[in-house]
Amino acid sequence: RWLWRFQSYCNKSSEENAIPLFYEMQTRSLALFEEIIADEKLTCDYAQVGGLTLFKSKKGFEHAHEEVEEMAKFGIDLKLLNGDAVRKLEPMIRDDVFGGIYNDEDAHLDPALFVEALSKKAEKCGARVLRHTKVLGFEKVGRRITSVHTTHGSFYPKEVILAAGAWSKKLAKKLNLNF
Repeated sequence: RWLWRFQSYCNKSSEENAIPLFYEMQTRSLALFEEIIADEKLTCDYAQVGGLTLFKSKKGFEHAHEEVEEMAKFGIDLKLLNGDAVRKLEPMIRDDVFGGIYNDEDAHLDPALFVEALSKKAEKCGARVLRHTKVLGFEKVGRRITSVHTTHGSFYPKEVILAAGAWSKKLAKKLNLNF
């Protein structure tokens, strides 16, 4: 059933409706990361150095040209680079790369350093961060989680933050929480 619904959105119209939303999400996320990193003085190797998508065939590079033109319709400024221009930007790229798309808005950070730095800041503000701890289960009263059972014992928190990444929705459903 899920696959059938997903397939129904695999069309040009759905793509064109989604592009502005994804671009706005990317832009706001980048600004939020920059704000958090600056305000909290986090060390996480953050750098807005741009990003490259590479193509090893002429056919792929032709598709890249179409993609750059398509994104321009939405105000997204991507740069199409031939192989020589790609290698000038990044000398370690092999000679068999035909070309690439460069997005100067892309940024990178070390996720492990970011999470660790953010955890330390949270601890300084009174949060309790349990590293290397597996959650085994929960107890609830109504909609409130009253205890969390882990490999390091049970805890009775005032608040629980559901931050399970891709598993958050599944976990919320298991806890009968609207997500």
